[in-house]
Amino acid sequence: MADFLSFKCPYISKAQIICSVEDFRQKYWPDNSFPVNMERIIECGLKIDIVPERYVDQFNIDAFLNLGCSSIVVSPRQYMDNNDRYANRLRFSFAHEVGHYVLHKKIYEEMNFNNEYEYIDFIQGIDEKEYKFFEWQANNFAGNLLVPRYELSLEINKIMSNFEIDPVLSGILIENPVQVLEGISSSISKKFGVSDEVIIRRANDEKLWPPA
Repeated sequence: MADFLSFKCPYISKAQIICSVEDFRQKYWPDNSFPVNMERIIECGLKIDIVPERYVDQFNIDAFLNLGCSSIVVSPRQYMDNNDRYANRLRFSFAHEVGHYVLHKKIYEEMNFNNEYEYIDFIQGIDEKEYKFFEWQANNFAGNLLVPRYELSLEINKIMSNFEIDPVLSGILIENPVQVLEGISSSISKKFGVSDEVIIRRANDEKLWPPA
């Protein structure tokens, strides 16, 4: 098994991740509609199984890509919820694991783990800095796949057109842009099928907020 502390996450720039996302989108979601149907991409496009396993909940995680990259193991409590309360959360979790599949498949194949428990021990035991890089790359892939910069900017501009003609709203935007973003994120999140937090993070990461 690989030594926990010796693990080094390969450097992948944001620009490289965006290129990977666009190549992936053209192949597996070419119509570019929203919300992105991650289950269809995973099961029909990538031919990867989605497998609910109860033990996932005990590790306080939503899902993970298995060692052979043949399935994504998911919390049945979330995946089989009759009210779809976790639909947006799982959409991002699935996109995150697909990010690992696209960006880190070689790492998964090279690691000599005997079972999923050893893999989880590895993730929990590697250097914190390396783990953050590893997860940042997958999160960045997921964010760009589910909420592309251009489409997000269009949604923000639609809402901002109301601010331009209303001096009261314009004043609020100038005085408290953070509060305004929190307020409009819920309406934008519905289009993309993600949480409000994802919209806020994407707007800030892409420097789309505050608007010029």
